[in-house]
Amino acid sequence: NGGTIDGGGSGFGDLTISPIMLSWGLEKFDFSTSYLFAAPTGKYNTGGEDNIGIGYWSHIFQSTAYYYPSPDKSTAILVMPSYEFHGKIKDADVKPGSRLILEYGVSQYLSERLELNLQGGQSWQIGEDSGADVYWDKSVKDQMSTFGASLGYWLLSDKFYANFKY
Repeated sequence: NGGTIDGGGSGFGDLTISPIMLSWGLEKFDFSTSYLFAAPTGKYNTGGEDNIGIGYWSHIFQSTAYYYPSPDKSTAILVMPSYEFHGKIKDADVKPGSRLILEYGVSQYLSERLELNLQGGQSWQIGEDSGADVYWDKSVKDQMSTFGASLGYWLLSDKFYANFKY
């Protein structure tokens, strides 16, 4: 329909911390499971157009599985399901509904330092939004799908990695 998007916020966003992460490695598989939380440290004003943060605490339980079809592990297939639930939004009586997220991807190292990735994901809101300030139809649940590609390069081997994503 045409139009422009104005805004342009910049600064320190929300802080995500993973205090617990367990990993297991096998010959052709790697697994991990973790608990993370996102603290609302980024600038947020309810109704603001230049928000950097989301304005609420999030708790995330996540598992990751990698499969390596080649012996040198230059190819990896990733599946990562997550479940997240949220606290109340700052300055509003709204608590966003919980979400189920599935991310997936394929990574291929073309050389020792150059990596190509294809990744995607689905997000489904499975819990209802709640609170006195919810004015929309709570029975309508958000859904989102993404797909992208990236090219990464180790500028300093195993120390400094740059990644371009689209």
